[in-house]
Amino acid sequence: MSYKLEMTGTVYKIGDIERKANGYQKQFLILYVPDINKEEYSDYFKIEWNKNGTEKIKQANIQEGDIVRVICYLSGSKWQRAQTDPEVFFNNLKGFEIEKQQDDQTEELTPFPMLDKTETSQPDDDLPF
Repeated sequence: MSYKLEMTGTVYKIGDIERKANGYQKQFLILYVPDINKEEYSDYFKIEWNKNGTEKIKQANIQEGDIVRVICYLSGSKWQRAQTDPEVFFNNLKGFEIEKQQDDQTEELTPFPMLDKTETSQPDDDLPF
């Protein structure tokens, strides 16, 4: 089972298309998603695209530095060569949809809504202590 994720961020890097002998092709895209509080806690997500996805990147004319909205799926798998070997686990982000965001949509770049920092009134002092 895969889990659907939606992210908005800046295209940090687009990898070359890798073509396999059986006709399969894939490409990766690194999506930079800034942290709302500190730059050093920002995230870089490697998203893998299959043949259909590579066409979507090309058709939308996605370039490094573009702000995009990505829909991808998170999947995980287990690999073990032999029964006595240790289990190894992998997580993958597989791209499904990608679209450029307009300049007026850049406020969506933060992954979480900003907290309202308005002053609150003092609560009623009805505590028993």
